[in-house]
Amino acid sequence: MRFEALAWSLLEVIAPALTRLARQRWTWFTQEWLEVSAWLHDLLIPYLALILGSISGRDAGLVHLPLYNWGPAGTACLAGLAAAFLVLRSLPHTPHPHATPLEVLRPEPRLALYRAAMAAWVSDLPLAIAIGGLLAASEWLLAAQPWSGKTVSSRSWAQFMRIGFSGVIFWATRNLWLTAATQSVAVLLIQRTSQVREARLAVKPPEQGKKPGSSTRPEMGDEPK
Repeated sequence: MRFEALAWSLLEVIAPALTRLARQRWTWFTQEWLEVSAWLHDLLIPYLALILGSISGRDAGLVHLPLYNWGPAGTACLAGLAAAFLVLRSLPHTPHPHATPLEVLRPEPRLALYRAAMAAWVSDLPLAIAIGGLLAASEWLLAAQPWSGKTVSSRSWAQFMRIGFSGVIFWATRNLWLTAATQSVAVLLIQRTSQVREARLAVKPPEQGKKPGSSTRPEMGDEPK
């Protein structure tokens, strides 16, 4: 079981690099196939690892979740979201999430696979979460290739940051459902804050001393002679 879990994890790590090579070599590997491969990477591999018994649903945070833990875990998530809201309101500009709520949800099974696979090797769950995060970071490095000299997009950096957020939330909750929900709500919160700020700027009153629609151009009779 441990070696199977490790094999699935390594497959996840190298999958983006294999996809890039396939796109370079085969002309039929179009953008549509790239989208399909992304869904397979995020969902199919973790699902196979789970149903084949390579990883534990408990270690992944899917099952055997005590009812008494939902309250404190949910409270921790709400407190984190409230803190994020206060920080967003204090910023001069709202950061772009570079993802939709669905795009944030999709990688969570893959990140859960990394954590559960490492939990099969180490008994300390925080350590398993940390090593799983390192595996996810390794996957990101192989995909983004920051050493190649090309510019890493803001969207890619946002994906890297969400790896860390996912690990921290899971460490606090031990619950994949709450982890995924919190990530998704955070994106919705950022989007809503951005919309409210843009709406306020759109209805911003004119500067004091100026009337709406007034022009700074001189009148015909005021032109210098």
